[in-house]
Amino acid sequence: MPAVASRTLVEGGLDEPRTLNPLFVADPLSEELSHLVFDGLVSVDPQTGEPTPALAASWDVSDDRQTYTFHLRPGVQWHDGQPLTAQDVVFTYQRMMDENVRSPRYSRLAGHVKSVTAIDQQTVAITLYAPDAAFLTTIATLGIVPEHLLGSIQPAQLITDPFGISSAVGTGPFTLSQWVRGETIVFTRNPNYFRGAPQVEQYIYR
Repeated sequence: MPAVASRTLVEGGLDEPRTLNPLFVADPLSEELSHLVFDGLVSVDPQTGEPTPALAASWDVSDDRQTYTFHLRPGVQWHDGQPLTAQDVVFTYQRMMDENVRSPRYSRLAGHVKSVTAIDQQTVAITLYAPDAAFLTTIATLGIVPEHLLGSIQPAQLITDPFGISSAVGTGPFTLSQWVRGETIVFTRNPNYFRGAPQVEQYIYR
């Protein structure tokens, strides 16, 4: 196990997440830990419950309340240094809505999201079948995954890919450093996080 950093938060639990991959998280613990590594377009203010900017710096809503146009925050990078683009967002939602992927998100999205389109490298439009007041605080908060790492994997093979367990590349405040199944998961702060590096250097879940 890596040496414990000076500013370390250690938490113990009775359960273990199944995966950190946003395409497949389905339980509250996996969801919580996944958000340490992956960001959504929108996050939810814990004090007010209102949607706040995350990967999307801002968004516009059409008059019929069915199309949301998200403007991505400039300069966001994946943990491996590659730039976040609108195509990553399109890829993520398309995979979640592909029944061959067997994502637990499928049923939640298939009946609500009509299309996800990249307008340009920094702009994404999501069109719904009907207005949904909870869209921003539910569907728009789902973590985005990198197309440059997962795009070459066949949809049906994503569920068995080690991404999200032995490795994980996101845009979030922490990187996955180590996962010893049944024992410990170690997260290390992302010094280049777009909201600023976390004060905690290391988070350990045991």
